Amino acid sequence: MTRFLALLVIALLSGCATNQLYYWGDYQNQMYESARFPGSSRPEEQLAQLQQGVEQATERGLSIAPGIYAHMGYLQALLEQPQAAILAFQQEKLLFPEAKPFMDQLIQRIKQGPTQ
Repeated sequence: MTRFLALLVIALLSGCATNQLYYWGDYQNQMYESARFPGSSRPEEQLAQLQQGVEQATERGLSIAPGIYAHMGYLQALLEQPQAAILAFQQEKLLFPEAKPFMDQLIQRIKQGPTQ
């Protein structure tokens, strides 16, 4: 009986370790590296890595983690791609309605154009 309970606990715990709610890809490492070493990667590189992570999640049928589309929109705004940035911000608020007020502010700023 003790052996059965031990195996049951191990099976339950190992099942929890592989079941993630969101797919993060390399996003967390990327954010850490860019904060630790500012300027170590260009926005184009970061955007390509994020897009690759989104593609991987889509292929695997996994949910995109919160903040990824918002960060993609930020990078696209830096790269002067306003329409792509707006689409990314809209996708973020579609997936995470709690982000709507902030995403709406960012979209409004992009639509207003650069400030002098």
